[in-house]
Amino acid sequence: MINGIRIKRVKEKKLKKCKRKVCTIQTDGGFVKHLSIARKGMPASFLWGILGLASVLIIIFFGCENGAALSDILKLCVLSIVLLLLIIFYISSQQEKVKKLPYFYPIFMLIYIGSFFLIMITKERPEITLWISGGLLTAMLFHMYLGYILTLNFIIFASFYSGLEPEFIIYLLILGTFMCLLSNYMKKISTLGYAAVVVLSMQLILIFIVNNFILKNTLTIAAFYSLISSLLSIGFSYGGYSYYGNRTGSTLKNPVPDGAAAMYDNLNETYDMEEILDLEFPLLQRLKQYSMKVYKHSLLIGELSQKAAKAVGADENKAKAGGLYHEIGRMENKEYVVRGLN
Repeated sequence: MINGIRIKRVKEKKLKKCKRKVCTIQTDGGFVKHLSIARKGMPASFLWGILGLASVLIIIFFGCENGAALSDILKLCVLSIVLLLLIIFYISSQQEKVKKLPYFYPIFMLIYIGSFFLIMITKERPEITLWISGGLLTAMLFHMYLGYILTLNFIIFASFYSGLEPEFIIYLLILGTFMCLLSNYMKKISTLGYAAVVVLSMQLILIFIVNNFILKNTLTIAAFYSLISSLLSIGFSYGGYSYYGNRTGSTLKNPVPDGAAAMYDNLNETYDMEEILDLEFPLLQRLKQYSMKVYKHSLLIGELSQKAAKAVGADENKAKAGGLYHEIGRMENKEYVVRGLN
């Protein structure tokens, strides 16, 4: 709802969970604007250093445990650092966006180290690809491209560490790419099941192809482990995404199409009442594109609300704004919009 008091209560509650400082500004139109200011933490360079050191220590530990040659351990350490530098380069290029993401660095570090650790302990069972959940969760929480880059890095490292066959590497590349592309559909419980079925179906086809179209070689315990790993990865990623959203209040339940991303980015700014009531306002235009029926209905309710507020001596502008945006949440589910208006 577009209501100053309501927004204030909701935002303060969410920001309290985030342990972030809040600055409240009263605009001329009567709206309350909250600016969350992240508390200063450790420098990013220091965190990257910790991440690189942790990766090297994990490699050395497992290398010594498995009796690997010193040269092999050294190659893996150098490879992990090079791959990490590629990720750092990409994140540095997206610094402005990263600053707006609550807890980005500690969460990314946990995802990276956790996935790295899973690769090391599943060396003898490469079909157990639980580590792929790291890239998928990153794609869901932060950005699809970052998740995809992380997945590629893990696949490259796993290929060197476990000595994977070329066919299996291609299999992992397709599986990881497919999961990241479907990450937006895994953010909602209504489409999570469909996405999981699509991934598992595609995975079965890939396993069938890798085994030279021989059904007997496809229906094995290794294939079962692979399918279960993907299912667990999807479930874990959805759980992590939901928990992050509940803790920070910063994740969108409805994936935003690329063409409309700019509209939502602009909504983080402060607007006065005149701008919000303008029919060219980005959010109203988004509603118009989504459903003309809902858009016309909202305009009608906005006019009626304004007249009702005038009759009782209430704030006409706030009443009209409430009417204009009272259906805005229906964009989250197209079927719900149809059922609600028919």
